[in-house]
Amino acid sequence: QVAAQQGLRFFSIRKQRFERTMVAMAMATVPVLAFSALSVLSFASDDLDTLDTLDKVLAGYEEGLNLLQRKNQRQTVRMQEQHEASSNETAMWQGARETGNICMWSNCEQSLGPTECYHFRCVCQMDFVYSERVKQCVHRYTPEGREVVLPQDTGATCYFNDCTAKFTVCSDSKCLCIPGFVYLAGQGTYGGCQRDPNLFPPNQHWSQSDDLHRWQEQQQHQQQQQQTTSAPQSSRASCGQHPKCAGLAGDCCPNELGLSLACCNRINGPKA
Repeated sequence: QVAAQQGLRFFSIRKQRFERTMVAMAMATVPVLAFSALSVLSFASDDLDTLDTLDKVLAGYEEGLNLLQRKNQRQTVRMQEQHEASSNETAMWQGARETGNICMWSNCEQSLGPTECYHFRCVCQMDFVYSERVKQCVHRYTPEGREVVLPQDTGATCYFNDCTAKFTVCSDSKCLCIPGFVYLAGQGTYGGCQRDPNLFPPNQHWSQSDDLHRWQEQQQHQQQQQQTTSAPQSSRASCGQHPKCAGLAGDCCPNELGLSLACCNRINGPKA
């Protein structure tokens, strides 16, 4: 009788251990396995004959739980490594936001304007650029800011990857808005590269949907050209070939949408 009581006590302890393991597995997002194991437990009686069976089931599920935990740990480590690699790549250079000052032992000087300490370097806040002339961070849309970056400059680079945002092209390893479009800070409909109507001929009818349709057609045409033999673009399309287009980068006459800007010589390029 004493032996039977001891066996039941051990059985109760192992049963509780089994239940705790099932709860842990349920929390580890494996409800199907946990439900199956709990079903086995519900059919098990308090008879000592079920002890060996429960021990085997428990050992198997504990091993499965350990495997899941190790897998999750490996995934977490990989995600951390990818994040660190991305951070290190970004930490190398912030372009026009770099002030040349460090913040390893102290905060950034207030005289620099709106800055933040980034990887022990003082960089201008988003949408601000550092002006060597005024020795401060200035907003990119101010006259001082336009001296540093083009209104077309999105701030993205294309050193290793193509520009993916709509109405952008890669020029000198920078992702620029196509001529006739300027970069606007923000997200959604109001952010990114947007048409500047002042750069196009007056009384020209247009809509955002028309521009997007032209852009999508141009992308498809470009892909088809890459698969065959692409014809060289006429040098007369370059903004630099038209004096009134000075300050714009890329092709203006016409641009990537097949539209000629107001700065184009009237005798050159197709009309919009």
